[in-house]
Amino acid sequence: MLTAVSKTVGESALVKAGSKVVAAAGKAVESANAFSAGTALLSAAGNALSSVQRSATNTALSAARASVAAAVLASSAVPIPSPVDLLSRASFILRYVIRTIFREVTRNFKSIFGIKSVRTKEYAQEGIDFAERMGGMWVHLTQMASLRGDLLGTEYCNELARTRDIRTPWPFQEIRQIVEAELKTVGTSFEETFLEFDEKPVTCRTFGQVHRARLRENQQEVMVRVRTPDAVDRAAKDWRYFRIFLFLAEHLDFEPHLRWEDLTFEVKAATDDLLDFRSEVDEIRRIAKILRARKIYIPQPYRRYCTERMLVSEYIHGVTVADLMRMSVEDPVRYEEWMHENQIDPRRIWRRLFNAHNEMLFEHNLFFTELTPDGIMLLKGNRLAFVSLGTIGTLDTDLQRKYRSLCRALLEEDFSKACDYYLTLGPALPYIDMTNMKQLTIRALRKWESRTHVKNRPYREKSIGAAIAELGHCASSQELPTFWNLARLQLAERILNTSLEFFDPTRSGLKALQSYERGAQMRAIKNAAGSPKKIRKRFESAIDAAQLNLQLVENFEKDGENIRRRLVGVQAKLSKVSEVAGRLVVMISKLAMVVLVIQLYMYVRHNTATMINIPGQSSLVHALSQLRPQSRVGWIALLLFLYYIRRFLMKIARQLFAKEVRPSDV
Repeated sequence: MLTAVSKTVGESALVKAGSKVVAAAGKAVESANAFSAGTALLSAAGNALSSVQRSATNTALSAARASVAAAVLASSAVPIPSPVDLLSRASFILRYVIRTIFREVTRNFKSIFGIKSVRTKEYAQEGIDFAERMGGMWVHLTQMASLRGDLLGTEYCNELARTRDIRTPWPFQEIRQIVEAELKTVGTSFEETFLEFDEKPVTCRTFGQVHRARLRENQQEVMVRVRTPDAVDRAAKDWRYFRIFLFLAEHLDFEPHLRWEDLTFEVKAATDDLLDFRSEVDEIRRIAKILRARKIYIPQPYRRYCTERMLVSEYIHGVTVADLMRMSVEDPVRYEEWMHENQIDPRRIWRRLFNAHNEMLFEHNLFFTELTPDGIMLLKGNRLAFVSLGTIGTLDTDLQRKYRSLCRALLEEDFSKACDYYLTLGPALPYIDMTNMKQLTIRALRKWESRTHVKNRPYREKSIGAAIAELGHCASSQELPTFWNLARLQLAERILNTSLEFFDPTRSGLKALQSYERGAQMRAIKNAAGSPKKIRKRFESAIDAAQLNLQLVENFEKDGENIRRRLVGVQAKLSKVSEVAGRLVVMISKLAMVVLVIQLYMYVRHNTATMINIPGQSSLVHALSQLRPQSRVGWIALLLFLYYIRRFLMKIARQLFAKEVRPSDV
C-alpha cells in the first residue's frame, strides 16, 4: 500500500509519516488507554499532514487502523469541541436569555401602568434564529412553547411554529467511521454490507442525518439514519444549559405560570428518544401491521443492521405531500394531471390520514411525533407510505384514557363534561370554585362547534386541536396551572394538520371524529365477539355489566354533586385565609427589604449604621440596639442574614399564594 502511494508522493516522506503513525499506535496499545491512544494517533496524523499531502496521510491512517490501538480509537473517539467554541456557545445562550428576561420584565413593568405590550413577530423571529442556530433541545423547546398561544400570544406562537431543525451536514468520512464501527458490532463491514452509499445526505438534523444506500446482498435501496458523532455530548451540554436557565427563571420569577420544569422534562424526553434507534425498530414493525389494512405502507427496518446509533430501512420511491404542495402552487395544471394519472382522491387521502392517526393513538397508544409533509409519500391508487424521520411517541395509559374521554365528550357536545376531563389532564386544581371556568368553557366550545359547520373556515380552526386550544385559553384566563404532558401529542397533531388542510380544508374535525368512533366501536365489537359460539354468552355478560355500570355512574354523580357543593364553601374560605396570610407575609418581607436598603445606604454614605428611633423604646428594643454590629464584617453578616430572612418569607408567601392542591391537603 505504501509503495503504491509513493508513486504520486515522495516515498521517503510517506514512509516517515507512516512510521510515526504506527509508532504512536504501538504506544497506545501498550498503555491500553483509549484517550491516550486517541491523543497519540491524532498528534501523529497532524505531524504527517505538515510533511506530506492529505492523500498520503489518509493512506497511512487506514494502514494504522488495522492495529489494535486504531480499533480502540474508532470505537471510542468523539470530536471534542474547542474551548473557544464552548465559550462562544455559552456566551450566545447567556446573551439571548438575559435579553429575553429583560424584555419580559419591561413588558410586565409597562402592564403595571396600564400600557399594553404584546410579543411581536420580530421577537419571535429572534427566538427562531436562536433555536435553529442552537439546534437539538432548543428546537423542541421552541416548538412546544409555540403551542401556548393562550400564554404567549397567538401571533407570537404562530411565528414560533415555523422553527425547523436544520444544520450543516457532517463530513462523510466521520459518518462512515460511525457506520463501520456499528457494522463491526453486528459482525460485518462497510464493504460487505453496502454496494453504494451516497456521500450527500438526504436530510440532516441536529442529532442525526439520513443517507441513501444500496445493500450488496439483495441490491435493495435503503435509508441509513446515523446518529451524529456529537449527539450525546451535545444533548448533555444542552441539558446543563437548561438547568442554568431553570435556575435563573426560578430565582427571577420569570413567567412562573409557564411551569418551566415540566416543559423541560418533556423536551428532554423527546430528545432522549432521538438518541437511541433500538426501541424504534419494534415500534415500526408494530405500526406496519396496524396500518396495513388502511393501505398505508411503513418501510421495514433491516433488524440485522439496526443498532443504537444506526437504523437501516427500506427506501421508498414516490412523491411526498411537500412536493405536491409546491407543485400545486408553481404548476397547478401539472398537479391536476398527476393526481388524475395516479388515481389520487384527496378526500380519501384525508380520511386515511385522519383515521390512521386516531386508530394508532386511541386503540394502540402510538403516534408519529413528526409526520411532516416531507414524511408522507403518495403512491398510485390512493396508497400511502409513511417515511417520517421523527420518533414514535406514547402517552401514559391513564392520560390516554382521559384524553379519549375528553374527545368523546366533545362528540356528545357535553361541554361541561369536556371541561371536567380537561381539568383532570393537568396538575392539581386550585382552591377555587370552577363554576366560572365551566361557563367560559361552554361558551368557547359552542363557538368552536359552530365553526365546524362552516366550510369556508380553515381546517385548523375546526380541528380537535382547536377545541383543546380553546380549553387552554379558558384555563389560562382563570389562572389555572399550566400542564405540558400533552405537548408532544398536540405538536404532532398540528404538524399533521398541515397535510390534512392541504387535501381538504373544508372538512370538519368533529364530524370526522364521529365517523372514526363508529368504526372503532365496530372493530371493538368484532374483536370482542371472537368465535360465533361465544357471541351470545359475551353479549349477555356485556348487558349485565352495562346495567351495573349505569347504576354506579348514577350513584357517583349524585354523591359527587353533594360533595362538590360542600367543598365549594370550604375551598372559598381556605383561599381567603391563604390570601390574607400571604399578603401579611409579603408586607413583612417588603418592610425587611426597606430596612435593609436604609441600613446599607447609611453605612455606605456615612460609614456608620443608625438604628431607626422609635418613640418610647422598650427594654427589648434597647437590648436589640446593643446587638448592633460594630465592624464591617458584622454588618456584612447582618445584611446577608436579613436577605436570607426576606428570601425565606417570600418562599412562605409563594406557598400561601399557591393554588395547587397537594396530596397532604386531601
